Amino acid sequence: RIPERGRPRVPRAAARPGYRPLVTLSSSDPLVLTGANGQLGRALLRDLAGRGHRAVRALVRSPRAADSIRALGLDPAPAIEIVDYG
Repeated sequence: RIPERGRPRVPRAAARPGYRPLVTLSSSDPLVLTGANGQLGRALLRDLAGRGHRAVRALVRSPRAADSIRALGLDPAPAIEIVDYG
């Protein structure tokens, strides 16, 4: 079901009475995001940047993937670390 325009989407779990998230984070809490160049990883990076998270480390496997994260132009920009699993 597509929400009406201008109306924010509310996750189903959050709409339930008495719902409490398992973890609450402040914008200064450090986060490490693996698979940052994947579809879900990019969406999470955008969301975290939009919420003002400043201590995000994005893990990727190649310099090309790191460049694609930089190209997103996120502010605040995540720290990018290239990880070699080989």
